[in-house]
Amino acid sequence: MKTAVTMLGETFRQWQRDWESYDKGIGDKPKSYDEFISPFIELEKEQIINAHTNAYLIGEDDISVEDANEASIKYYNQTYNQEPKKEYQPSEEYLKKQRDNMEGFIWNRMNKNNQNK
Repeated sequence: MKTAVTMLGETFRQWQRDWESYDKGIGDKPKSYDEFISPFIELEKEQIINAHTNAYLIGEDDISVEDANEASIKYYNQTYNQEPKKEYQPSEEYLKKQRDNMEGFIWNRMNKNNQNK
């Protein structure tokens, strides 16, 4: 069985050649990037979930395949952040720490430069 990435690599070269031909006026317009890549992303998701489900079931006699699969889907969503992404907003504490670090860096740099004069 080939991984989604292996299949993507094999297919990508042809998709790239199709676009090169199309740009030269030869052949039909190839799929858009999103149309081209989405089946591989879905296959990768399935492969990750299946692998996690299989690993989850090893040595577990009292867990159903459905429960293991549900846990695997949850694992996938948590690990690969498939929830709608929120715009990152750093906390005030983080920003203060970054400012303090930067001020310390600048202060040390200025002192070092003054010592070299």
